[in-house]
Amino acid sequence: MIKAVIFDLEGTLVDFQWKLTEGERELRKALAGFGFDPDLFSGDNYAQIWNKAIEIALPEDLQKIKDCLSEIYDRYDQDALSRWSLKPGTQEILLLLNKQGVKIGLVTNVGEKAAGEVLLRFNLARFFQKVVTRNDTKFMKPRGEGIELCIAGLGLGKDHALFIGDSLSDIFAAKDAGIKVAIVKGGESSTEEILAASPDYFFDSIQNIPLAQQL
Repeated sequence: MIKAVIFDLEGTLVDFQWKLTEGERELRKALAGFGFDPDLFSGDNYAQIWNKAIEIALPEDLQKIKDCLSEIYDRYDQDALSRWSLKPGTQEILLLLNKQGVKIGLVTNVGEKAAGEVLLRFNLARFFQKVVTRNDTKFMKPRGEGIELCIAGLGLGKDHALFIGDSLSDIFAAKDAGIKVAIVKGGESSTEEILAASPDYFFDSIQNIPLAQQL
């Protein structure tokens, strides 16, 4: 029985607006300035770029790299924030879960500033017992660190938790954390990519997610 539902933010509760191609290009350029071979990050998305850079950075360079990359992420977050709109059915599913007594969490690669602003803008903050942004973790999704941190904060076991997202990173993060994952169509990743990664559930929209007790 599902007792906790943890959501992704962008692409799941709000529409996806992050300028991936431009942001990833700028991140690779910034890392080249620290002496990294840009080809080292070819094929990596914006989150994988961060994870790999943090893993291989020399200890004496780590904080400077974090500060430099964080400024870029924050800037693209704010740009996306200026265009985010709430996905249809978001308020309704959160209200329903709340009435059912289901604990609700949020795990996002968006930074705490933009995440906090969008939750206030759409009056969503009241629904979440635990919010985890990229500022709360060492590694972003597709690593499972943020989801594990959220589950611990909600005080429930992994067997009773479900993660809902829109992307391959969400699938891999949930699997890395050892919990079930549902994907909502229409976010960052294509339907073909999603189905090939075998999520536990796949829904056309957030409005089609059934009662937690039925999952």
